[in-house]
Amino acid sequence: MKSPSDAAIAAAAELLDAHPDFRVIRRLAIHDSFDASIPGPLAIAVVIDTETTGTRHGEDRIIEVGIVRFEYQAETGRVAKVVGVYSGLEDPGIPIPPESTAIHGITDEMVAGQRLDESAIAAADPAAWETMMREHEAFGAAHGSAIRGGNALQPAGTATSIRGDGAGGTTITDGAFAETKEALGGYYL
Repeated sequence: MKSPSDAAIAAAAELLDAHPDFRVIRRLAIHDSFDASIPGPLAIAVVIDTETTGTRHGEDRIIEVGIVRFEYQAETGRVAKVVGVYSGLEDPGIPIPPESTAIHGITDEMVAGQRLDESAIAAADPAAWETMMREHEAFGAAHGSAIRGGNALQPAGTATSIRGDGAGGTTITDGAFAETKEALGGYYL
C-alpha cells in the first residue's frame, strides 16, 4: 500500500476537523533556531508543561512533563534558539479518567509502563541545578559547625508510594509522589 501524500493527510485532517464529532490534534513542530541575528544580550527561559489525571491536588497525578529551555532577547521577548527539550510520560498506577483524556488526549495505553526520566528533567536546566548546588555548598559553609550529619537520598524514581485505596486497604505504586511540587533530595541533622 502506498503512503498518502502530505497534501492528502492535510486534506483528511481538515475534513475531520470540520466535523463536530472529531477533534484533530496536530504534532507541534519544534524549531531549534528562530532568529540568530537578534541584537543584544540573550537570557534563558524554561517553559514547563504538565498534564495530570485530573484537577484534585493531592489526589491526581502527573502523567506527562514537557520542558523547553530557550534563549531569548530580554527586551523584546523574541526567541533566538531552543537549547534543551524534554518530553516524557509517567504511568500513574491508576486509570486516567475519560474526562481528563478528553482534554489532553493521553490514554492509559500511552502511559502503561512509562517512567519520567528525572536525570533528563534535571539536565533540561543545568543552570538551575548549578545554582542549587552552589546554595547547598554555601549553606554547608555557613552552618557547618552546627551540622551533625546528613546525606543525599536516592533519586525519586527509586521511591515507592503507599496510598489508602478508600476501602480500608492500600495501593503500592513504584515511583515518587508525582502530585508534589518538590521532592526531598537529602537531609541535615
